[in-house]
Amino acid sequence: MRHNCTSAGVAAASLGCADSAALASLQPGKTVLDLGCGAGLDVLLAARQVGLAGRVIGVDVTLEMIALARRHAADTAVANVEFRLGTIEDLPVEDGSVDVVISNCVASLSPVKDRLLAEALRVLVPGGRVAVADLALLAPLPASVQEQLATWCGIVGLLTVQACRAAVRVLRRFGPADIAMAEGTPLGGGCLTGISETDLHAAEGVVASAHVTATRPAASTAPAAQRAARE
Repeated sequence: MRHNCTSAGVAAASLGCADSAALASLQPGKTVLDLGCGAGLDVLLAARQVGLAGRVIGVDVTLEMIALARRHAADTAVANVEFRLGTIEDLPVEDGSVDVVISNCVASLSPVKDRLLAEALRVLVPGGRVAVADLALLAPLPASVQEQLATWCGIVGLLTVQACRAAVRVLRRFGPADIAMAEGTPLGGGCLTGISETDLHAAEGVVASAHVTATRPAASTAPAAQRAARE
């Protein structure tokens, strides 16, 4: 099995906040689930870490991304991965079947974060881990910045509910220079429109990339509880 999984094709089609697979410190033989796998880069990187004895599942909501991820897996001859169509709030994954849940800058986009967390807990084995790289809002943003940048930064709140023991490690804080850099990209064009200099500088260091980890308690009734909630 070749693991040339950092080819230009898969890298160019991928966006994220960090290397979520590396941050998760994955072990050989483990089963890993990637929430919002996109073009499959993090799935392929995770597959290298868990080895042939392990398995990585990627879930994405779009058929186009699932097809692209499968093509990238075939191109790199990675056999211990699979890709499933579905939402991260209603995962097409069996109860208690996953050792580690990872995600790269996707969980913060979910409008129903409690449901997302409940699903992550449901699919984890007792003692399993959530290890998410995402955007975090460290303090309130000025209203003009929040509105103009369409910032969805509730990921820290997602992992502070009683069901999990969570830890947050800030990887990098963002400031006006980063916003100005985004302004020059196709994705960020016009993002400074309507933001005053005062509000822009008030946003210094408020948005960050972070690594959020949590553990499902070893003795938990989460799967049964979440099945009941869905019904």
